[in-house]
Amino acid sequence: MFILFESEAEPATRTWSYLSDIPPELVAEWKRRVALAQITESTLRVRLRLTGSELQYRRSKHSRMIEEMKKELSGPGSFLSRLHLYVLLDAEGYLLQMVGSNPVVNKLAGHRVPGVSMALESAGLNALSMCMQLKCTTVMMGHENTCRIFGNFTAICSPVLVKGELLGYSGLAIQNQDDIEMAVALLQKVTANIQERLAQDSASPLTREEIYAKLDEYGLTPREKEVAYRWMHHETTVQISCELYITEGTVRNMIKTVYRKTGVNEKGRFITKFLL
Repeated sequence: MFILFESEAEPATRTWSYLSDIPPELVAEWKRRVALAQITESTLRVRLRLTGSELQYRRSKHSRMIEEMKKELSGPGSFLSRLHLYVLLDAEGYLLQMVGSNPVVNKLAGHRVPGVSMALESAGLNALSMCMQLKCTTVMMGHENTCRIFGNFTAICSPVLVKGELLGYSGLAIQNQDDIEMAVALLQKVTANIQERLAQDSASPLTREEIYAKLDEYGLTPREKEVAYRWMHHETTVQISCELYITEGTVRNMIKTVYRKTGVNEKGRFITKFLL
């Protein structure tokens, strides 16, 4: 959990980019793409919004990242005293989760923002679409956003990278008059903690084949081994059912069978037995 610290003097080299730092010809190209996509200041393109089932699937797929985000934001040290909003997006730029001040969350929920794409061709210029182009921490002032709904906030976005793989993006929106340097440090620390915990998930020294060999000792069927492997690596029952084309009920029943055959009664002991 991140504990807020007092900001120090600004370092000689910033760890983020403003829109004003970007070469004018590149910004002009981004704006050309926004114009071609017919993005206006008052709309988000509906065609780049997930359906309810699609949003549920993507949230399920990234459940560990969402879980770690919520853990990071569960303490007082990770919240600002003024209006603010944390967001988590997948690698394609779809907004999966929002956490923050109730007035902000409720307003955006009313616009059906969860599930919307924040990519350049969907929401125009914003901190996330700039971050997607640059793959580094970005800061965008309210008036620089294409969509008017974001005009009252300064937004910061950082990529979530685990062992070189881009898993998604984390973002923080603050009021325009708030301390940008402190907010950037806060978001980068939250993001680093999420990355560290996700990296630990994949730190098992055992290969899939070695884990399957251990499961063979308990008489698991090939499908039970596949479900067991995905379950111990924190995939949800919904995600497993979608990826293996079986019902969620079947997945739950298989997990119960796996527990019975391996002599455990809960997930923590199951993971300890086969991964540690």
